[in-house]
Amino acid sequence: MKDIMQNRPYMDILNSEQIMDAYAITRKIQSATTCNDICVRFYGLKAGTDIWISAEELLAYDKNMAEFLHHHCEIDEDIAKRIANSDYEIVAAKGVVEHCLTQPKGFDWEKYAEIAAVMDDFDEEVIEAAIKCGIPFGKIGDAYQGCYRCFKDFAQEHFDEFHMNKIPEQYQHLIDIDAYIRDLEANSDFTHHDGYVFESV
Repeated sequence: MKDIMQNRPYMDILNSEQIMDAYAITRKIQSATTCNDICVRFYGLKAGTDIWISAEELLAYDKNMAEFLHHHCEIDEDIAKRIANSDYEIVAAKGVVEHCLTQPKGFDWEKYAEIAAVMDDFDEEVIEAAIKCGIPFGKIGDAYQGCYRCFKDFAQEHFDEFHMNKIPEQYQHLIDIDAYIRDLEANSDFTHHDGYVFESV
């Protein structure tokens, strides 16, 4: 990234009567976005204005900020180019998209693409739990077992489905479900976070 300090002076960017003021531009960008999950700092607006926009909508323009501002936000083409050329950076993110932030002050678009690919099928809570459990994004569909009040509930259901019919009814009351839970966790067959259970991969 070129030296942003050389491009921050507001009047160098928006100094014409034909150019909207920074507040109007900010409102226009904000009103054009639907899912605000990344915060972009635009150094061409008042030497640094933070605006929440949609990563998905920006990606639809191949991360070309000038095209996004012009076509999606309906900003004048010349103004859009000036703002984009004055430097900007993603400084914050919301929800599961926060995992795409990198240091120092970067954004992992490849990881975002992987997350976006599974967001149509799973809630953010499921994806967040999968990340905590070390499940690759491409494996969530196969690994996800469901959401339970606690891991014991899952273990009981798992035992009933796969093992109970093999045990004579007169002996079923002797089952030590707590021991079964310990075996499941000790063998690392399943992993869980906040009630979301995954088969280990």
